[in-house]
Amino acid sequence: MDIKTKKFIVNELRRATIRWEGRRNALKSARRKVIDETGKAKLHWQCAKCGLWSRDQKTMEVDHIIEVGEVEKSELIDLINRMYDASNLQVLCQGCHRKKTAVFNSMLLYQRKKRPL
Repeated sequence: MDIKTKKFIVNELRRATIRWEGRRNALKSARRKVIDETGKAKLHWQCAKCGLWSRDQKTMEVDHIIEVGEVEKSELIDLINRMYDASNLQVLCQGCHRKKTAVFNSMLLYQRKKRPL
């Protein structure tokens, strides 16, 4: 399988995780009900990294604790198994998710530069 086809398949699998039950369960486990001053119950979600609570689920992102990894280096079935492993999920606020992703991407870039030609 050529790399372009493989990347296409992996991108479609990533999009499908949005509707995946494992993602919903991760969000459900990171939430709690809070009674506001008017007596109404509202849901809040907690970031697994910084511990802050958010009133808006849209500011929370479900992330893989151990990164799925590079498409080029992995077999497709291994990528799928890592991508759809519910025990490898955590809920992060957008700030923590951005930082984690930036660190991972800079490590990848560093490793690519270190490779011998």
